[in-house]
Amino acid sequence: MSESRASDSLAKDVALWAGVLGTPVIWSVQFLLGYALAPWSCPGRQVVLYGVTATGLLFALVGTVLSWRQWKRAGDVAPDDDEGAPFGRRRFLGALGMLVGVMFAVLMLAQGLPAFFFDPCWN
Repeated sequence: MSESRASDSLAKDVALWAGVLGTPVIWSVQFLLGYALAPWSCPGRQVVLYGVTATGLLFALVGTVLSWRQWKRAGDVAPDDDEGAPFGRRRFLGALGMLVGVMFAVLMLAQGLPAFFFDPCWN
């Protein structure tokens, strides 16, 4: 009984931190891959840059949805001062994960849009 509760708690913690810390890590991977693959994609392989951006956006949205689910499970009302620590923490990290996820998804979209409009072969 306590093993299943511990694994359930671990899964919830991983879902919470995936939204808060996972999305910035995904953004940095997308950012670095975009710069590293830009010279390689020059002779007509620009679709790779589109794929890097789309994959990063997909993973960012998955992290945002995980945070949203944890926020909904904790209750979608504002936390009170006298509320217990586990639900308040889950609600705060869920809301923070949603905010961070949306912010980094918009950032990835803004960084990926130039690949659609500009040729990476320009010198």
